Amino acid sequence: MGGHNGRECIVVDMVVNMVGAHIALSTARGATLLPGRIGCRGLDTSPPQGVHAMETQIMLVTRSVPQAASWYCRLLDAETDHDGEDFNRVMKDGEVLLMLHQWQDGEHGARLPADRATPLGDGVIIWFLTDDLETIYRRARDLGAEIVAEPHHNPRARWREFSLRDPDGYTVSVARM
Repeated sequence: MGGHNGRECIVVDMVVNMVGAHIALSTARGATLLPGRIGCRGLDTSPPQGVHAMETQIMLVTRSVPQAASWYCRLLDAETDHDGEDFNRVMKDGEVLLMLHQWQDGEHGARLPADRATPLGDGVIIWFLTDDLETIYRRARDLGAEIVAEPHHNPRARWREFSLRDPDGYTVSVARM
């Protein structure tokens, strides 16, 4: 993947509204608060003295860990490091982008829909910020993903983005950094 200001970067954060997306983008450009994991070679992500760093690790409950892992790896040109039936991690350049866990009622305090036909991702949007939006869009089309918003300019965020659904019904949005 190409870089942001000459550095290879991918930023992952789970947000429910556009404010979180702005925070993630600000972090990629060097802000001191770290709401999500930044995988950037060449960018010093250590917090200033007296500021405590914090990372988010996104774990999606899924009906099929192997299917979800394969789908996200193809979409993001990533790899896995566990290859398990119950748990796996999607990785890019040694950084965890996403953890996947088999549907198991109540594990990790998850409140799951009683009806397993209900999409797991109701109310959640997973954002991937990248410098290669067009390639990820083409991969999404090749995967036959349901595109819920075609690539467009978002004037509030001042970036180009698109949204799709993963096999479990989670909304995935991809924006150009």
